[in-house]
Amino acid sequence: MPSIGSLHAGYYAADKGWYRAVVDACEAEDRVRVTYADFGKSEVIPISWLRPLASRFTALPLQAVQCSLAGIQAIGGDWLADATSFFRQHVGVVGSTQLVVHCVAERNGISEVHVFSTLAHETTVSGLLVEAGLAQSSRLGAVLGNSGVVCMDLFDRSSNSAGAIGEQL
Repeated sequence: MPSIGSLHAGYYAADKGWYRAVVDACEAEDRVRVTYADFGKSEVIPISWLRPLASRFTALPLQAVQCSLAGIQAIGGDWLADATSFFRQHVGVVGSTQLVVHCVAERNGISEVHVFSTLAHETTVSGLLVEAGLAQSSRLGAVLGNSGVVCMDLFDRSSNSAGAIGEQL
C-alpha cells in the first residue's frame, strides 16, 4: 500500500496518460484517492494504476495550486450546481479567456484568490457570483477588498497566446 502524501506516476483513464499523482487516502484494499499534482483533478483509482516516479520528475514543483474564491462563501454551506456552472461560464476555457488571479491570503495551505476574467469586464468573478445571488459576501472580502499581489497570470503576454501557460500545466 503506498503511503499518504507519496508521489507516483498515476494513470489517468480520461486521456490514457500518465501524470504525477499524490496519494491522498487509501479508499479500499486495492484503491487509493489521488490528486494529479500538475492539474489538480482528484479521483479514486486502483493501486495497479500507480507506478514509481523517476527522480527526474520529482524535482519540478507541483504545478496545481489549491485555491478558493476570496471574499465569498456558498449560500447554505454547499456550492450549488448553478454557482459552479456560472463560475465555469465566466472563467471559460483556458486558451479562450484571459484570467488574472490575485492571491489575497493563504490559510491552511489554500490560496484565497480574486479571479478577474476578460468575460467579467475587469470585475471579480466572486463579485459576479454575489450579484447573481449564487454566493454571499464573507468577512474576508470586507477586510481584504481587492488588494493583494498577482501570484498567477494565465495569459502569456510574451507569446500573445491566451492560455499558453495554462496549456503547459
